[in-house]
Amino acid sequence: MSTPLPVTSAPAHRALTAQGIATLEQLSTYPEAWVASLHGVGPKAMRLLRVALTDAGYGFAAGAERMPSEVAAATPVLQTGDRT
Repeated sequence: MSTPLPVTSAPAHRALTAQGIATLEQLSTYPEAWVASLHGVGPKAMRLLRVALTDAGYGFAAGAERMPSEVAAATPVLQTGDRT
């Protein structure tokens, strides 16, 4: 059974669907840092996505195995907040 994504802002919805993510099951295969890095996915959308995943018994994937290489290379910067 597939669980649709929660209602988020239009930019967040577009960002996720542009990546082929339409369900919580699909979302759970991606690391949180990668999802947060998508243009249009802000803090409010991330909160909604985290809650929806948790309520459905899912979580974000660990590691960088599903990340595009250019995003995977930037992950330490995204996680620490050091953007220098």
